Amino acid sequence: MMIFFLGTDVSGKDTIMHLLAKDYTYQIYMSPRSPICNIVYNRLFNRHKQLEEEFFDIIKKFLEMDAFFVMIEVEPEILVKRAQARNEKHVLKIEDFKEHITMYNKVFNECKLLFSEYETNFIKVDNSRDTRSTVETIKQIIWRAL
Repeated sequence: MMIFFLGTDVSGKDTIMHLLAKDYTYQIYMSPRSPICNIVYNRLFNRHKQLEEEFFDIIKKFLEMDAFFVMIEVEPEILVKRAQARNEKHVLKIEDFKEHITMYNKVFNECKLLFSEYETNFIKVDNSRDTRSTVETIKQIIWRAL
C-alpha cells in the first residue's frame, strides 16, 4: 500500500505522514507530494501543460498498486496563521491560499471522475484543528476501503 498526501503549503502533510508512519511502524510507503500536486502547480503557474497526460498515467499506475491519495484541507485563515508562524516567504496571503485550495479541489475532483473505479482511494480530510484526530480519521477511512 502507498499513501500520497496533497494539499497547500502548511496544511500538515509532513506532520500527518510522520505520525502515520510511526503508527504503521514505517511499513507503508508514504509521500508528502504526488503527481496530483504536479498538475496543480503546473496549472497555477502555467507551466508544463504538456506533461498532464503523463501525470494522469502515473496516478493510474499508482491506483492500480492500491495507492491512496489523501487531500489535507485546512481553512485559509488557519493556513495564513501557520505560514506566518513558520515565517514562510512564498505563500502568505489568504488570496493565494484560496487560489491553491480551489485548484487542488478542481484537480482532485477531476481525478476522482477520471478514475471513478478507484473512488475510495481518494480521501479528503480536514486538518484545521487537531492533527492527531486527522491521523485517526485517515486510518479509519483507509481500513474501511481495504
